[in-house]
Amino acid sequence: MIDYFQGDRKVEEKNEKLNNYTSCFYCGIRTSDILVQCGQCDYKFCNGFSDSIQSSHIIFHMKKSKHKTMKLPKKHINEILYSNDDTMEIISCENCSVSNIFELYFHKDNKNKKIELLCQFHYDKKIKESKDIQEKKLIKNNFKKIVSQDNDKKRLFIDPMLVEIPKSLEDINLLDDCDMGVIYKNEELLESVEPITQRFLNKIKDRYSSDDDYYDIYKPLIFSELNYVRQIYLKKQEYPIELQLEKGKNELYIIINNSFTDINLNIGKRVFFSQKQNNYEKLFNKNDDDDDYDCHEEKSGIPITFLGLFYQIIPDIHSKKIIILPIDKDLSIISNNLGLYYIRENYCEIPYYRMLKGLDCFFNDNSDSRNNTSNLIHNQILGIDEQDKIKELDEMEMKKIFNDNELITKIDNYGELNTQQRKCLSRVFEHSLNMIQGPPGTGKTLLASFIIYNIFKKRKEEQDKILVCAPSNSAADNLAISLLKIIKALEKNDKDKDKESQYNSKDIKKSKSKRMKILRVYPKIRELLNIL
Repeated sequence: MIDYFQGDRKVEEKNEKLNNYTSCFYCGIRTSDILVQCGQCDYKFCNGFSDSIQSSHIIFHMKKSKHKTMKLPKKHINEILYSNDDTMEIISCENCSVSNIFELYFHKDNKNKKIELLCQFHYDKKIKESKDIQEKKLIKNNFKKIVSQDNDKKRLFIDPMLVEIPKSLEDINLLDDCDMGVIYKNEELLESVEPITQRFLNKIKDRYSSDDDYYDIYKPLIFSELNYVRQIYLKKQEYPIELQLEKGKNELYIIINNSFTDINLNIGKRVFFSQKQNNYEKLFNKNDDDDDYDCHEEKSGIPITFLGLFYQIIPDIHSKKIIILPIDKDLSIISNNLGLYYIRENYCEIPYYRMLKGLDCFFNDNSDSRNNTSNLIHNQILGIDEQDKIKELDEMEMKKIFNDNELITKIDNYGELNTQQRKCLSRVFEHSLNMIQGPPGTGKTLLASFIIYNIFKKRKEEQDKILVCAPSNSAADNLAISLLKIIKALEKNDKDKDKESQYNSKDIKKSKSKRMKILRVYPKIRELLNIL
């Protein structure tokens, strides 16, 4: 197995790998009929399988890198029109610009020697417009999804009618030698050439000389990340959709096929709607005085464009009905302009503007945020190791308050910390500032909930408040759900103990020793669980 990241590997070898556009980037197969070119990175991948993955190499690359388009020679798409043209072209729906291969259907017309391509919307439209049942069956039999599944519905690949699967012994041997380690390392090699905000990241320091020093580095970094997110979303594809109005309820809605995967179908998702393709740039501006968007005034002759919110999702067997709530347009304007729209996933600028606003407030001497921030926290942010005596006193005070023997590491009907988590819990209360790291699934959220619970239980009489922050709404929700589970578990444990006490009280007269045991144990349990 080749390792591109260990030892004294020369830069030339890495460049040689990255400059290879003639064979499969994973396994090295050179047979042209089984190779496909990625439409976004221009590297070629075969339609073959390695034993360790459940997708062909081209599909695995697209799912890993979130690329959605592929290129085929023009002569392969239309042999009569482009008989001698080997130019590679991104394949797309012949009625619109949708080029996401996971949403495309194809029909290989051998008579006219061409390939007909339709997106999901125009495929469904073609079936609806067909005159009789036989014609509908013919369309369904002729058109196939570009990304197919085998009989067991486990492995994904490009349909062999479009791109062949490796069959020769030489190609199969190359596939066998290409294990998961090689595939992941090659994919990491591709990720290393992706554009990032590296020039700003290199300026981050462990210690900053002043507020201005910190401000001048992090403000451009926030803007750089915002522009990077903008560029990602500008590259996202638009999809045709039929916007309809349910007159009885006066609600806008769309119908989306269950196979559609390019936009996250979640309640609260913001999506752009436009009657014209590629009509989204500079339509929405950020208002500095508000946390929302302002749309430009519409002029006569300009297609309707609005920002919609997925308000309600009603699932069906083959599709989903999604109720749309317009954010920046009156329903009356949109209801008079129903029909074909193009939708695109929207990015949200609000978190970045809030970060910039927080940065301005924190380093403004006259702001409440700056005046209410202790010198210790302010210096910690700047990386200045001052006021060690205050930190030592703070840590000594914490050790007095939180004793290892008193820390709660198990809650019935909720969970129990393992050895490593218990060590982390103990160390958290030995220092004023802590960082806990771990890969997904190691129990960081569980540990965080126990930390909060222990602080609350110990400091409830002082009525101390606990501020819990998270990088996203979903992360905050997960932690809030964990705390609710603790409350429910404690309530359940409390009720179970009450029931046990009532049940045992009936037998108190029968056994004096049993009565004494209950009287000794039960008050301790009540004291332990009485936090609400």
